[in-house]
Amino acid sequence: MLSWTKFVSEKGLSEKGYEKLYASDKLRLILSESKIPLDIPNTLKFLSSLGKSKNWDGSQAVTEIRNKLVHPSPKNLQELQKFNDNEMQDAYILTMWCLELTLLYLPGCKDEYVNRLIYMQPIGQPEPVT
Repeated sequence: MLSWTKFVSEKGLSEKGYEKLYASDKLRLILSESKIPLDIPNTLKFLSSLGKSKNWDGSQAVTEIRNKLVHPSPKNLQELQKFNDNEMQDAYILTMWCLELTLLYLPGCKDEYVNRLIYMQPIGQPEPVT
């Protein structure tokens, strides 16, 4: 919804053109707009390793796992079982981090936030949103 609103409503991309994009491309658009890196962060070591083996960036990893979760079919269930719990957890963390930064970036927030990707970071050590 955030990506559609930004690119169709605000930037004039046609609805038909937008709908033809893969989900991973829609996610890449909004992440790029929000200045969020597309690579899977190394701190997410399980997803990063999986992504390297499959030649996925973060957008592809998130959408591949998401699609298998929300589109039920015997094939998707079988493919979903190939992901281990650590990869699934990393995908969740990456998804939440991307959403969090997008929600902070789009309205122009210039404050600081605590980065959920840094597991051992002491609470109260913020970094810039952009």
